[in-house]
Amino acid sequence: MKPLSLGPFSDQAAIFINDLYPDFAVDFSRAALFWNRDENRLEITLSDVALSLVDESGDENDAKLPSLIIYCEASALLQGQFRPLNIIIEEADVRIGWSAQRLDALLRGESRATDVAESADKNADDGALDLEMPALLKTVIDQLTDEVSPDAPFSSLVQLEIKSAHIELQERPSGVIWTIPDAALQFRRAGEAQLNVNGQGQIIANNKGPAGAISFEGRVFGKDGRRQFDARLTDLRLPALARGIDKLAFFLGLEMPLSTDLHLDLSAKPERTLAIMLDLRAGSGALAISPWYDAPRAFDELAASLLYDSKSRLLEVTGLSARFAQTELFLSGQVMPGRKGPPAINLKGGFSQLRVQDLAEYWPNDLSSGARRWIAENMPKGRLHDGNLILNLKAADWQAESLSNEQFSLNFKFEKLEAHVLRPMPPILDASGEGTLSARDLMLQIKGGAADGLPVAGSQVHLYDFDQPGPQMASIALKVEAPLPDILRLIDYEPLGYTTSFGLEADRLIGDGQLVAQLDFPLVKELSLDDVGIDVQATVQKLAIPDLFAQKPLEDGNLDLHIDRYGLKAAGTARLGAADLDIIWKENFSAEDGALSSDFTITSSFDRAILANLFFDPAPYFSGTGKAEITLQGRGPEIEKGQVALNLDDAILAVEPLGWHKPAEMAATSSFSIDFSDEDQIHFEQIRMQSPDGALSGSIDLAGDGRFLSADFPLWRMGKTDISARLSMKDQAYILDVDGKSLDLRGLLKSLGARLGSPDQSSAQTADEQPIEPYPLPLIWKGLWRWMVSVFMIWLFPAAMMGRLCGL
Repeated sequence: MKPLSLGPFSDQAAIFINDLYPDFAVDFSRAALFWNRDENRLEITLSDVALSLVDESGDENDAKLPSLIIYCEASALLQGQFRPLNIIIEEADVRIGWSAQRLDALLRGESRATDVAESADKNADDGALDLEMPALLKTVIDQLTDEVSPDAPFSSLVQLEIKSAHIELQERPSGVIWTIPDAALQFRRAGEAQLNVNGQGQIIANNKGPAGAISFEGRVFGKDGRRQFDARLTDLRLPALARGIDKLAFFLGLEMPLSTDLHLDLSAKPERTLAIMLDLRAGSGALAISPWYDAPRAFDELAASLLYDSKSRLLEVTGLSARFAQTELFLSGQVMPGRKGPPAINLKGGFSQLRVQDLAEYWPNDLSSGARRWIAENMPKGRLHDGNLILNLKAADWQAESLSNEQFSLNFKFEKLEAHVLRPMPPILDASGEGTLSARDLMLQIKGGAADGLPVAGSQVHLYDFDQPGPQMASIALKVEAPLPDILRLIDYEPLGYTTSFGLEADRLIGDGQLVAQLDFPLVKELSLDDVGIDVQATVQKLAIPDLFAQKPLEDGNLDLHIDRYGLKAAGTARLGAADLDIIWKENFSAEDGALSSDFTITSSFDRAILANLFFDPAPYFSGTGKAEITLQGRGPEIEKGQVALNLDDAILAVEPLGWHKPAEMAATSSFSIDFSDEDQIHFEQIRMQSPDGALSGSIDLAGDGRFLSADFPLWRMGKTDISARLSMKDQAYILDVDGKSLDLRGLLKSLGARLGSPDQSSAQTADEQPIEPYPLPLIWKGLWRWMVSVFMIWLFPAAMMGRLCGL
């Protein structure tokens, strides 16, 4: 059956409708009627419809519809009743007014009575999710969602359909408009005072191009009742939608196509609490979200599953993940938005693996830019893995000066790391270990790796002061255990250069070493070596130096060393030949030009065997034991002067030719200084010996190659001998000048007699013999001879003697 045109009766039809709905003014160009016999209903099609409604305030609400199709009960119409069942509108404009500010208030749990609500548009229901539309649509929807009397105009209506709706979503107060230009909408009564709404369409942002697609289904339970809304959005472009809306400024840097499944549940008035379930996935793109990233960072995917309840103000993060730079970050936990301030957060998660260079790239801007820059410049390789993140912040913690590790920390492992701790020193290569990142610092504990081929297990890299206003700091402990020559080569690299500065030859030294080099410096762009604090702690074991002295090696050396910017201090023990030594070594790095920078102190005990091993056999002049303290000064190994102090209390001293003896347990000391500053001579000065019956002072000069040159003793007092003497060489002969009060030659004469006479004569002295008095020396004499002293005898070669008698 073809539709029946009601053209001749259009005016009467308009009058009829206006009589039925006196609040509406209806006009149309033509009308057609079709009777569906099978369903016993009439289809009325109106073209070029103009509708207007005058509300209680006197405001008019006009709408123009190209086509309006009404399905109604035929039997009721014959009885003069107009009972529409379905209404189809070919095209219509729909406006949804909403407020990001009000939604934010709902998320924070604020009530409608706040000043935020009071600023909402007076025509909106609660300013967050309600519709603004032509009067007919609003009236129909109101009656679909309300309990109305059977006589109400649309009490019989089951469904309203808009085939092509032009939807505007206008945000207040910004005025930003999102449009869905060709949306299909359907409003259907699902029960008593229950309305189902569904639709779909493309979203245009600010009339500047597509911003995504939406399909949705909503349920309204009564005029003031519960609202439920399910939506699927695909290829959503958040920056285009957020532009111009202050509350959505966060999303301006989310340059990633977003797909999401959204469920909103708005409770009935008066509380109007909001529950949200959200599953979203953002495809490949970039993030530039302040304050974390001021420039875009590439991300492969973002995904989240969220559940929010505004009544408890609790956001359950059941799953939050991000894929970027060949890694995946995942989080779960809870977020509680603050009413007037930042949220409380309790999240835990981790990441699978992350390259170190990507750590520097994705390091948040507001978390220590100095540390991020140092990592980017000095850690070109490496991989982090097995990361565990803890983020546990109360609202007040956001204002705290510092956060503890319990509030924020990221624990991870790393491998194949390359770290340049202080250029141009060799980098640490192939490092592995564990690390912790917090709001305060970054700590790397190195458990494996090598620098210049030497193992560095136990080393640390600590970047800290992230929460301080000044420059962040670095504290690096480089720990090395290796053969001593290898360690000496490592600390000879610039900017240290210690081995060369000390004049050491690495290949001449044998032993094992453990070194911890502590480097402290600020994380600034332009770093000067003056800004670098250097502190080196080292232990040397089994130190050996071949042919150190008298063709004897230094062996079994064990030294503890401390080196900083100001100098070196070393202390320990070693053995030289048969002597056990205690050694103290000091270096002054800030010594003035020309000043001596090195100081060595060596203490040891000695006996006849040790002296024979290192120098000469002192018999018959020395036996027993003594103690020596030797102090040497110079520039590195170039010694210029020294001092020697001897404690001879336990020594037995004897000078038989002069008849002098010092028994053990009689106090005696000796000291002298050495001067090596003259390349051609060695000076032994301030030679002193002191005992109860003996005293000696003088000096000795040797040639640079060790040959004897001269000796001068202005004081020589031993027993009854009291003289001054000078010995020098000329033409390979010794010249001896002696002057003094007395010279005890009994021992010399006795020895000569024993050597010149028979063995029996040498022992013929009887007990009643009177001791020989020392010969008074009023004679000033000089002798010129060549001599040679041995253990067994004294030879006097032809000699010339001169003297004068002074009262013999």
